[in-house]
This record gives sequence, C-alpha cells and structure tokens, in this order.
Amino acid sequence: MTKKKPKFGAIPKLNMPKKSHESIQPTPRPGRSVVKDTNEQPAACYKDFTELCRRVKGLKCLSEWNAKNLCDRVVFKKTVDPFLIPELEIIVDDSLGFTVKVYGCYIPEDHSVYVEHRRTVRNVPVWRLVKQLEEHNFCCGVTALELTSKLFHHVIPVSEDSLQEGDQYQQFPHKGYWRSKGC
Repeated sequence: MTKKKPKFGAIPKLNMPKKSHESIQPTPRPGRSVVKDTNEQPAACYKDFTELCRRVKGLKCLSEWNAKNLCDRVVFKKTVDPFLIPELEIIVDDSLGFTVKVYGCYIPEDHSVYVEHRRTVRNVPVWRLVKQLEEHNFCCGVTALELTSKLFHHVIPVSEDSLQEGDQYQQFPHKGYWRSKGC
C-alpha cells in the first residue's frame, strides 16, 4: 500500500473547519436560444447571366434604348440627338455587376445608384434601374472662373447634321462642359 502524497502547493481539504454559515447559491441563468436574423435577403432578381439576357429581351421600358448582347456583358445605350455619345449607358457584366456612364463619363463610386443596389442587378431588376436613372437630372457643368485641378473639360462630340448655319466651320463639332471631379 502506498501513501498518497499531496501535490506541491495544494491545500489539504481533510479536517478543514466547516463554514460558520451556509451561503445561498445564486439561481442559474436560463438557457439561451439561438437568435434568428429577421432581415432576410430578398430573392435574387436574376440568378445568372443567361437568365438576365433572356428576360431583358421582352422589356417594354427599353424601347428607347439600344441593347447589345455580347458574350461577357450586355450594354444598354440611350442616345439623344444631336450627341454622338449616348446620354446614358448601363454595362452589365457576366457576374451581374453593373456600371453606369453619363455622356461617356463614369458616375462616382459613391453615387446613390451604386450604394442603394450594391452595384449588382441581383438586387434590382433592370427595368427599375433604368427608370431610376431616367429620373435623375444631369449636371450641365460649372462655370470655370479659374482653372484648377478640381475641374476637367468634358467634350461631347456632336453630329454634323444637326449643326446650325453659324457652326458649320468647326473641324470637329462638339459641345464642351467644365465639370468638377466627382460630380
């Protein structure tokens, strides 16, 4: 028979005095349930690129728009006379992300259209995106009192057929605006 040796630093429990008064144990906490997320993600508008291409063909709101299906993207253009560059251009790539151009310039990354729809057509149908962009008013530019690095010259080419009598002598007919960066 071997004698048990206490471990180094251990306090012996045998022959210890009892407490002078018994304390009441606290009530145990109730069990927790799993919290379920109440904000469910909306159902995806388009599951993949082929479904987008198929469903866009029959949209009536795109009657004024030119739609071009390519192998890796769909491009929607809305042209306005007398300009050669489209007023609005929506490019939807095969990952269903979209990009918007206004008269050939990309809109800023923090624009409300990008922020609201998280820059994908999975969250918004194309017809709603088109209507929302058509409702926007576009800036005609700023008056350049002093040229700074915050301004850039935005030139939009104009069709020669729409020129008036006094403007026929321009070699490259265009309409120019001064725009501020991030406008």
